[in-house]
Amino acid sequence: MMAQSVLVTGATGFIGCGLCPVLKASGFHVVTAGRSACDTADEHRNLPDFTTPELTIAPDVLTDIDHVVHL
Repeated sequence: MMAQSVLVTGATGFIGCGLCPVLKASGFHVVTAGRSACDTADEHRNLPDFTTPELTIAPDVLTDIDHVVHL
């Protein structure tokens, strides 16, 4: 059985830095999304520049994601 994946935004912040290792230890495939990668993640996906007026999130950011934690 393949591990469930969880997308974590804000993974380099105070809560995210503590949460990602716990999720990995619990058997999740941890994917981070944001401007910079997190050392404890299995995978990182870039998010768009949120300062542009034409804000859209590419659907591929959520490809194969089972859960989302938005911090």
